[in-house]
Amino acid sequence: MPTERPIAVIIAAFNAQETIAKSVRSALDCPEVGEVVVVDDASSDRTAFMAGVAGAGDSRFKVLVQECNRGPSAARNRAIRESNSPIIAMLDADDLFLPGRFGPLLVTDDWDLIADNIVFFSNYREIVPFQTTKSQGPHPVCTLSFEDFVLANVPKRDVRRGELGFLKPLIRRSFLTRHQLSYPEDCRLGEDFILYTEALSRDGRFKLVLSGGYAGLIRPNSLSAQHQAEDLRALLRQERRLLENLNLTSQQKAALSVHARSTQRRLRYREVLQKRQRKGMLSGGFAALKQPTSILDWWYDYSSPAQPAAFSTPRMLLSPQDFERYAQ
Repeated sequence: MPTERPIAVIIAAFNAQETIAKSVRSALDCPEVGEVVVVDDASSDRTAFMAGVAGAGDSRFKVLVQECNRGPSAARNRAIRESNSPIIAMLDADDLFLPGRFGPLLVTDDWDLIADNIVFFSNYREIVPFQTTKSQGPHPVCTLSFEDFVLANVPKRDVRRGELGFLKPLIRRSFLTRHQLSYPEDCRLGEDFILYTEALSRDGRFKLVLSGGYAGLIRPNSLSAQHQAEDLRALLRQERRLLENLNLTSQQKAALSVHARSTQRRLRYREVLQKRQRKGMLSGGFAALKQPTSILDWWYDYSSPAQPAAFSTPRMLLSPQDFERYAQ
């Protein structure tokens, strides 16, 4: 791996004026970063201005502004086109890179995508004293299979969320170019999952390193927590496209079919909830009767204890036990 700065950091931002400066500074503070490209997706606030202030005077930094809001996939694709570094790193506009994040990821060359663990936190005060995991010797590394990755993204009731689609891997630009891969621009939900799944279907080597250098802010009002039925429809269309067009093995097709059925069930439930919201309880009830799984989902949500809006200390996406399971 060259010792010069090989990484382009891509930040798609929409109405992120309160957090974008911290994200930009965390990227520019990494010595391996050669470019930071922010795409303001037609924000109605001062996102572009605050990003510009954070990156002012640094030749590695630029801000691009979309004329209309097109979603995170289109913003990321534009930033990828307008950057040049051989390695691409995604950073959400309210997340942070922790000091030393890239060191454990750049030790080896035998990957097309490589990700570390994510540290989830609920406010910036929590993350200030938190440092990347330190250990003697190299960090453990495993390779994710297509089936493990896809099935790990099926949400499960009463299980702490640990979907691998949350991961923010480094991606080799040459791999994306060779296979003509990009983020699906009709998706505003699950776009990472679709890209990573398609990369794995092209024999992409997806490595996972047991270090924690990416910090993700959890907020109840985040864009990903406000998805609508149309977002799920777009995700389901993309999954069906993959099932129809990719040259998958029977095991890979079975795994992706499981995920698609899960997406379809979530879509049916969301349609019932939106109908109830627009037309009232009676209309929602009739809609639920046509979709029996929605009744079960509604009962689970009604009878389950409320989840806390935040947690007291940062937590990791994957436990050591999770990592061991994927390493087998």
